[in-house]
Amino acid sequence: MASINVRVADKRIWVGDEGRALLSGEVHYWRLPPSAWLPVLQQIKALGLRVISTYVCWEFHEVAPGEYDFDGRTDAARNLLHFLDLVQSEGLWLIARPGPYIYAEWVNNGVPARVAHLHRLHPDFVTAARAYLTAVLGALTPYFAVNGGAVVLLQVDNEPDAWATFYARSLGLAGEPGVFQAYLREAYDGDLNRLNANWESSLTDFDHAQAVTTPAILERAYVNRYLDYRRFLYWYSAEIVRWTAEHFRAHAPGMPLLINHYPHHLAQNWRVLEAYGDVSGIDYYSHNEFTRDDWEHGEFLHLLRYTRSYAALPFIAEFQAGIWHGWHSISGILTARHYQLAAVSALLAGVAGWNWYMLVNRDNWYMSPFNEWGRARPELIVTFQRLVKLFEEIDPPSLIKLTETALALDVLDRSSEIGGFDDPVRTACYQADVDYECFDMATGTLRKPLLLYSGHRWMEEASQRRLLDYVEAGGNLVFFDQLPVYDAQMNRLNLLGLREPEGILSGAHLTIWLGDQPCEVSVPRHFLYDRVPGEPIHSFRRLDSGYNAEEQRLHFGLPMGTQTVIGYRERRGSGSITVLGVPPTSSLVTALHRWFDVPLYSHVSLAGVSSALFQRDEVFYVIVANNRADPVDALIELHRPAFAAARYEVRDLWTGAADRVDLAINAVVRAQLPAKSGTVLRLNHLDEVTIR
Repeated sequence: MASINVRVADKRIWVGDEGRALLSGEVHYWRLPPSAWLPVLQQIKALGLRVISTYVCWEFHEVAPGEYDFDGRTDAARNLLHFLDLVQSEGLWLIARPGPYIYAEWVNNGVPARVAHLHRLHPDFVTAARAYLTAVLGALTPYFAVNGGAVVLLQVDNEPDAWATFYARSLGLAGEPGVFQAYLREAYDGDLNRLNANWESSLTDFDHAQAVTTPAILERAYVNRYLDYRRFLYWYSAEIVRWTAEHFRAHAPGMPLLINHYPHHLAQNWRVLEAYGDVSGIDYYSHNEFTRDDWEHGEFLHLLRYTRSYAALPFIAEFQAGIWHGWHSISGILTARHYQLAAVSALLAGVAGWNWYMLVNRDNWYMSPFNEWGRARPELIVTFQRLVKLFEEIDPPSLIKLTETALALDVLDRSSEIGGFDDPVRTACYQADVDYECFDMATGTLRKPLLLYSGHRWMEEASQRRLLDYVEAGGNLVFFDQLPVYDAQMNRLNLLGLREPEGILSGAHLTIWLGDQPCEVSVPRHFLYDRVPGEPIHSFRRLDSGYNAEEQRLHFGLPMGTQTVIGYRERRGSGSITVLGVPPTSSLVTALHRWFDVPLYSHVSLAGVSSALFQRDEVFYVIVANNRADPVDALIELHRPAFAAARYEVRDLWTGAADRVDLAINAVVRAQLPAKSGTVLRLNHLDEVTIR
């Protein structure tokens, strides 16, 4: 029989001519009573899902070293083949995740004790893992979609990580030479002099190089050593994926590969990992209703937006549905409205699919929509049914996100802790309800007319050149108070020709003039220029808010009206570079869009409410999320030129409520949102839709 073409295209998974959006739910068959397998699958199918996902556990299926049970001869729960038969009989597609690691709150994270003490690139571990993978892929082969079966994706390992804390000694991170020193030798092409120059050291052998695993000392020598440690972690995780993916390609030819990773860049460079497979995605778990802190929800949106800069299918590989034992006391009870807010927020960020983990409870996993016997939790199941229906209605893979703004970022910079993890540009955009894409400086994607720099004071030389190319080709690049004038080895490098300030003054209340537009800000510091290239940007001092005593009225008023030059706008090629010289604020980000005449396609002037506009043909979708603890009647301003007609039906796809609006009169639509919730508004030309 000829092989069937299985592929990822148009943000879907395709088997032959049939394409499905990658909306799935996780089921761990071996942790459920086998008698519950069919009822569970039937409940999932009734929910409206057509794809499921499962780990295959090495530690459980290995009954003796090198001996495996996949047909249930030693335990019915090991009958993977029977479970796959049921999946296939129900017409479901399956994502198989055979490891070798699975984590999953299982002993030794899913690998046998005989190899768990070895780090993941240790030759003995790799040898044992290859043998297991050969066996499990052999068992799965008749079920591969390329052979007419139900398995459409194979996951490569699981959250690849060096686990530097556990394996510090064998990795060469705790005094003895090991993998880290071998990595340095390769990274520096064996040139010890170059290493010594960057580290400001006098090593006589690469084996003597000691790791710096924290940026505790912010001096050039130690910062460079720390960055090399971070690069080592990226290399290590990529090597895990590389060898495992190669093994999968050899033993499962034609099968697409999935790679999952953490929701941060401390151990992995997501873009690099995806290059070894076909789909990649983050594993994301939040506190109930995003209540960890003020920036948890904004961080979630940002991480998902970043995946759009490289992913063939922006995907959440593990999307919280329930929680594991030990974390439940931290996350809190996960409410129905949490799942609504999380899913709508993911759609707002622009994902094209996700895998609910776990869709079904198991031995140490709670608060999923289905319990271990396939019975639905009544307080959750209606919300999940509506979310599946909402997903199918808007069909995320087919939508075009409308935004002309991007944040320029560097993965290593944002994860290095140097200067802190906080991203004030991202925070300002979140507070201002500015939807954006991410411009990855390592690749130059995605480009938008307005690019806000979101980084610190160092940048790879290639990235500096890439930004300069962006500007000269017509882009508008904006810096706030962080000017990258060093390269990645902390040597002075300023290819962008950024003018640094002559002085930096402490906090003030300022009116900043962007052209003929005033913008009021309160900032902890601001630049002071004597001279600038191009057009100067002026600020005027306002009354200090510290004034609270009448005897000091005159003194507090003395600085009022003081004019300073805090930045500039300089033409470069067909574009421009702007330096604002203050930390970003929500009001400043909004004013920038007016100054550059860059549209905000959807905008809510209410803190804690986020929105985005999408389009498919002549139909528009406004996705809006309310992260506030109170209900809101949100007025969403739309960019009128985006709409071809004036009169639209606006239907709330969550409540079913509909209204008529004339966007030629007032380009505003309304969404009534309960606390911690979200919805999608569908806008159709009124001529095409009759309200029933």
